[in-house]
Amino acid sequence: MKKLLIIFILIFITGCDSYVELNDLAVINTLGIEKDDSYKIYAGITEITDKESLTPTLKVIEVEGDSLNKIVDKLSITLNKKIYMSHLNLLLINDTIKNQELNSIINYFLNNNETREDFLVASTSDIKDTLDKLKFQEINELVTNNKRETSKTIYTTMYDVIKNYYDKNPIYFPSLKVSDNISLDGVKEYKHNKYKSI
Repeated sequence: MKKLLIIFILIFITGCDSYVELNDLAVINTLGIEKDDSYKIYAGITEITDKESLTPTLKVIEVEGDSLNKIVDKLSITLNKKIYMSHLNLLLINDTIKNQELNSIINYFLNNNETREDFLVASTSDIKDTLDKLKFQEINELVTNNKRETSKTIYTTMYDVIKNYYDKNPIYFPSLKVSDNISLDGVKEYKHNKYKSI
């Protein structure tokens, strides 16, 4: 009888209270961050619009705020969904991201236990235009293939950014150019609070 009572209690104690329905999640695939007077985030959310082919598309939402935590909370309220960044594949930044902003971005990802640090970080002059022309996973494949075939770029992950930032080493980002489509434009070096194309 005691064994049954213990099993019964364990079943109710070990319930899954952090469970969230898939329909209540906003899966962020791509993130763009820039800073003028305040932070601006462009969140690329994966959506299935064609129910027959199940082809994913990227819907871009733009949100502004004083800190990254407040912006993510605002984004969650705007979408009425829990933000899910465990599938983040790409972070886009531009030249507005300097030491203070980079520190905030690093702290956000280090303190968020629901994110990984193996996603690509790339530089582009126009984040919004890049995301508008982005096809699903296009940039990751572009950088990976170029690195493998020509070695004229570098695949920089958030882990690399964090390590080089704290070791006070230069950080190298693949640089993207946007015209009719997205192409690689070499590498950008971030050193001493400045960006330089190399």
